[in-house]
Amino acid sequence: MNPQILGQALFALYAHTQEAIAILDQNECVVDINPAFSRLFGYRRDEILGQKLGAYISLHNAAEEIFLQAGRVQRGKTVRMQTTRKHKSGRPLHVLAVGYPVLLAEKTYGICAVYTDYSYREKLAKALQQAEQRYKEFFEIAPVGLYISTPNGRFMKANQNLATLLGYDSIAEVTDTIKNIGKEIYETASDRDALIKGLQQNGQVNDFHTTFVKKDGEHISVRLDVSQVHDEEGEFLYYAGCATQIASKKE
Repeated sequence: MNPQILGQALFALYAHTQEAIAILDQNECVVDINPAFSRLFGYRRDEILGQKLGAYISLHNAAEEIFLQAGRVQRGKTVRMQTTRKHKSGRPLHVLAVGYPVLLAEKTYGICAVYTDYSYREKLAKALQQAEQRYKEFFEIAPVGLYISTPNGRFMKANQNLATLLGYDSIAEVTDTIKNIGKEIYETASDRDALIKGLQQNGQVNDFHTTFVKKDGEHISVRLDVSQVHDEEGEFLYYAGCATQIASKKE
């Protein structure tokens, strides 16, 4: 690659990346910072240029840690750790800090310090955990039968209302004893085949009417709403379904 083009590409990456980057000299003074550094820590380039980085972004109890880690980088090591730094306002920032030695002619010129904000990730993880808990609670108390099933016809998960709908005493009895949904639950196994075909074609099937056979042999009419669930890469994982009993048509 043309060195000029490579240099332009690297500068564009430095300028536009979401990671906060500071370039330090051998005395750990700031040579340059990128825009993401200003956004994360709150300092303009002219405020921090030529200053000791640790004096601006380290907490009082982190000064020794920064000194030791900077020494390791100066000796040619790459240092990576989760730690706490501070914003210009004084509020703490949870970051992943990575220090690389800047080498020129195989001699360490200084340090490239890269910071990734972990604060939002912690908040995101907490939000996802809360959402998962709310979903779990909804799954358990929903007034309809909810389930997750495998392509080969096993219940991976079910709520108590599905167990009750099918005449079983517990969720465990549903997930542990039913080996083939098509043959054991459907009055007509071909109905499940038709449902699966519709799911494969459209990804979801709504208002699918069929007949289930309860544990005691009673036949009940049900309405199914089922979707395919895939991972982030598009690989199929399982079926997620909702079963509601409906009144049988009178003769």
